[in-house]
Amino acid sequence: MNQLTSQNLREYEFAMITRGDLSDTDHAGVLEKYEKLLLGEKGEMIDKDEWGSKKVQFNMNGQYRGRYTFLTMTSTPADIAEAERLMKIDDSVLRYMNIKLSDHVDIEARKKDIERIRHKEDKDERR
Repeated sequence: MNQLTSQNLREYEFAMITRGDLSDTDHAGVLEKYEKLLLGEKGEMIDKDEWGSKKVQFNMNGQYRGRYTFLTMTSTPADIAEAERLMKIDDSVLRYMNIKLSDHVDIEARKKDIERIRHKEDKDERR
């Protein structure tokens, strides 16, 4: 089913900055935990982009580096709310931001759009 018909399933873009001093294993565990929460039972990952460890603009909870991850996915508002509630009290998560992109999404079309954009960016970088 390409066009999602469920009223509650929406498209979101989610940005998360985790502590820069986490080991690779701990970082992967934090991402896995929140990906499962964000997707819930019905959601689907459209794209995942990890930028790695970067210097942050200002001190965040005593941290000067953070690991940046960007997710594009479908999820329910309840799953998003639960993940955000837990991120607020998780010391491993420095910041997060959630943007609702659409109330309806064609997952396959979105995946093709993202792939096309990345291919164009790669082409531009080679010039």
